[in-house]
Amino acid sequence: MHHASSHPKLHPIPKLITTENVQTKLFGILFQGPRTRRSRKQKEKEADEKRPRTAFTAEQLSRLRKEFEGNAYLNEKRRQDLANDLQLNENQIKIWFQVRD
Repeated sequence: MHHASSHPKLHPIPKLITTENVQTKLFGILFQGPRTRRSRKQKEKEADEKRPRTAFTAEQLSRLRKEFEGNAYLNEKRRQDLANDLQLNENQIKIWFQVRD
């Protein structure tokens, strides 16, 4: 004799589908190809080919620190202006601020 369980059957909560999720997935499919496992040799080769760490000048560091002390939040306009002023790319500015946050 089978007794009906008093506990309702639990179902996993579905992942929320957002525009950002769809765009990210599409970008990966269209521009990066399928995800594949990389061999240890491939990973080592890629690590060797990474761009070398940025060596900031004393002037660049002084300005970055001053800007960070004034406001640790970096919006797009401020990041662009700093990149132009310091002759760095925006990603270098963004990462510098992230490391200090």
